[in-house]
Order: sequence, then structure tokens, then C-alpha cells
Amino acid sequence: MRETIVRILRTVGTEPDADLEGLDLVGSGVLDSLGFIELVNALEDAYGIEIQPTQIDPKAWRSVESIEALVARLVEAQAG
Repeated sequence: MRETIVRILRTVGTEPDADLEGLDLVGSGVLDSLGFIELVNALEDAYGIEIQPTQIDPKAWRSVESIEALVARLVEAQAG
């Protein structure tokens, strides 16, 4: 899962060569508002989930690790 998220972030982020592990994606500027929208769409497509960004704690988008935890929870919740 992490590899897919990193690949997506390298595609939609502003710094495709940045070391993303442990990086604050928002604070560093790697994930801007357009990239965020593209990230949500790509995650929905990749994992077959529906994401309601306004219902998710903004901290969930700050790192690869937090995004991975969020996606894992959503996949599990939708699997029932």
C-alpha cells in the first residue's frame, strides 16, 4: 500500500524527487491544494474507496504514514 501511495504522491505532488518518508507533506509544500484533490481521486481509484475529505481530520493528510493508515481504515470499513 505504501508504495502505491508514494507513487501517487510523486505524481501529484510538487516535489517528485523529495524523500517522502516522515516528511510533513503539507508543511513542506509537497502537497498543495490541487495535488490534494488529485491525491484523493487517485486513492479512490486505486483502492475502490470513497473519501469525504471534509469528514477526515486534516492531520491524516500530513505524511505518507498517516495517509496509509487512513486508506487502510477506509478499505477495512468498506469491506465490512
